[in-house]
Amino acid sequence: MDWMERSALVALTEHESLRLKQLLPMDVPSNLFSYHLQKLLTTGLIERKNGLYSLTPKGKQLAGQINVDTGRVRPQPKIIGMFYITNTQGQVALFEWKRQPYYDYTSFPYGKFDFGKSLQNNTGDELYKKTSLNLRPKFVTDFYITITQNGFVISHMLVHLFKAKVDNFELRSMVRTGKCFWGTLDDAGLKYFPGTNDVAAMISGEQAAGIRDLIYDLS
Repeated sequence: MDWMERSALVALTEHESLRLKQLLPMDVPSNLFSYHLQKLLTTGLIERKNGLYSLTPKGKQLAGQINVDTGRVRPQPKIIGMFYITNTQGQVALFEWKRQPYYDYTSFPYGKFDFGKSLQNNTGDELYKKTSLNLRPKFVTDFYITITQNGFVISHMLVHLFKAKVDNFELRSMVRTGKCFWGTLDDAGLKYFPGTNDVAAMISGEQAAGIRDLIYDLS
């Protein structure tokens, strides 16, 4: 997105509506700026009524992510559901990833929540996609997890942690990003996702309740 388009969006995040003259940056020809406004109109981010420009619902959605100082979309933590599922044989559901950034790492099953979908629907959908289990798990706690490598943040997630216990059920992943299976947390042949033992400690109550930051480095 061109800087003039970002400038117009930032201005409109701080006003209900503005005229072209009010949006026009200093020392920019109006015909050039009008070209960029037309691009915003075409993409459905702004609308023009009675000579006034304002954000559309699509534009307001984007505005909530814009840094008003830089005009750029601000990276934000992903929201995920993570599932600690055990069976009557004392095993735990695990997921081996076949997608970066955690290729060949094994974690508890988790999935990113979809924008605009309810917590209940997101939880059920992500659990089913990763495990083929169709149940309502019990909420445990929330936490942040930040994972870096060579000083670069490769993921930052807000995690809703859930748990459940089932009979010996055949796990199947409904996604192409990895496979789900029953296992244990002491298998020397597995490369565990950072913080796996800390998450297990939250479930067992060994760590105090309350939201916390988990920070790990893969370097």
